[in-house]
Amino acid sequence: SQKPDDVVAALAVLRAERPRPPSRDSFGGTWELVWNDKIANVPLINGYMPNTEVLIWDLERGVLDLTVETLPFLPEIKIRGENLTYDEGVLTYTVGDKPPTTWDVFHADGDVVCAVSSATGVNVIRRIG
Repeated sequence: SQKPDDVVAALAVLRAERPRPPSRDSFGGTWELVWNDKIANVPLINGYMPNTEVLIWDLERGVLDLTVETLPFLPEIKIRGENLTYDEGVLTYTVGDKPPTTWDVFHADGDVVCAVSSATGVNVIRRIG
């Protein structure tokens, strides 16, 4: 519910200070993408995701499963990231034959992870399971 400029400012502080760095154990469970800086200036959305994007990071199997729900009458989009690795705060994976995507995680408090994605910008995800 915070204004996008306030969220951007708070994330900048977290990025600079990195008070809660991630560990390999920070990514278990199921997560929902809740905020993205690329849509922060879109009226009415203000960075908050208008659709549902659920992520499951499975470092043991080396995969990221992403499910995107857009409109109720459209089918879900399922994306699989493969060769998922974690090294010093950075998650790396590939989707198909595209170049690797990285998530440079700068905050992980157990229920919220904040990261800069090489593909989608600054993201905030929250644990939902």
